[in-house]
Amino acid sequence: MSRLILAMAVLAVVSSMAYLALSLLRGAASAGRERIERIEFGGGTMQKMSYVLLVALILYTAIWGGA
Repeated sequence: MSRLILAMAVLAVVSSMAYLALSLLRGAASAGRERIERIEFGGGTMQKMSYVLLVALILYTAIWGGA
């Protein structure tokens, strides 16, 4: 009888830990989804830098390519 009670207690602890882990994972996923929805595409630092580098490359080839 004591084994049954011990097994039920362990099962309750394990199931509550699994529920907690799933709820934390669900919360992290929804927070990540909200962050992605708030990001303004096209205004990032890397995209601005790549645009500047593209313009510099075009000017470089226009100047030195015609020579």
